[in-house]
Order: sequence, then structure tokens, then C-alpha cells
Amino acid sequence: MQEPLMQGTGKWIFGACMTLIALIGLAMASRAVDDVIYFVGLLLFVFGVLMNFWLIGRYVGRTKAH
Repeated sequence: MQEPLMQGTGKWIFGACMTLIALIGLAMASRAVDDVIYFVGLLLFVFGVLMNFWLIGRYVGRTKAH
């Protein structure tokens, strides 16, 4: 039987970290004075959002087998 990728509160902490990265990316993009920082901020935002959607898709609807 295959072990889940993350157990317990680890997935919640990982999701919170990805949310924080996404918010930092938005803040970087909103205050950027050059194009490079703007695009890096947007990339961080997209990365954080996609990782959270991946977590949601991985763990929603799962039931424990007895």
C-alpha cells in the first residue's frame, strides 16, 4: 500500500506556506519598479496558487481505507 505524500498537519503547513509565497509574489509585483521583479512576483503568485490547487485536488474526496 502506498503512503500518502503528506500526513497530518504537514499538508496544512505546506498549503499555508504556498499561500504566503503567493501573497509575497503579489506584493512584489505591485511594488515593482522594473520588469524583472514584476514578472518574478507574478511567477511566485502563479506558483503558489497552482500548488494550492494541486493540494486541493490531491486530498479532497479521499477516504481512509480500513
